[in-house]
Amino acid sequence: MSKWCRSILLVLPLLVGLSTSAHAGFLYFTYSYTGNGIASAGLFTTTDVAVGGAYTITDIQGTRNVDDITGLLVAGAFGANDNLLFAGGPFVDTAGFSFQANSLSYNVGNSAAACGSANQYAETNNGFCPGTAVSMNVVALRVPEPASLLLIGIGLLGLGVGARRKTIKT
Repeated sequence: MSKWCRSILLVLPLLVGLSTSAHAGFLYFTYSYTGNGIASAGLFTTTDVAVGGAYTITDIQGTRNVDDITGLLVAGAFGANDNLLFAGGPFVDTAGFSFQANSLSYNVGNSAAACGSANQYAETNNGFCPGTAVSMNVVALRVPEPASLLLIGIGLLGLGVGARRKTIKT
């Protein structure tokens, strides 16, 4: 067996291992919302299975104004939050999601249903109505599945083999 074939046999299991260690079980969504004196943007991590049309937010990263968001509050911890995300909109229900930034707690919920507000969403730092009206946008991120990563790896390996053969012939 040639030295090159042995190299391929050593690299292939590594590529398979890397491809199966992707973040299975999670989905990612970028979010942003703005209101009077409020600007927040970041990334939600959610479960990958929607229950009743909603994904459960398991982590949040980002900023609120200039402060880093330091963590997601567990469901029921602030303003009866349930940390549910609806990908098709409205993005959150009346209970919404809660997080901490700069040692303060915030809740973003569907204020149209909860408070009879003309605006669909509101952020509050007391967990209840009325809050500050915000406009919100959520977009699902496409993360390649492990099999796609494997195919990319095999393709790169093939390019390497082709380049090596071309170098040897010249």
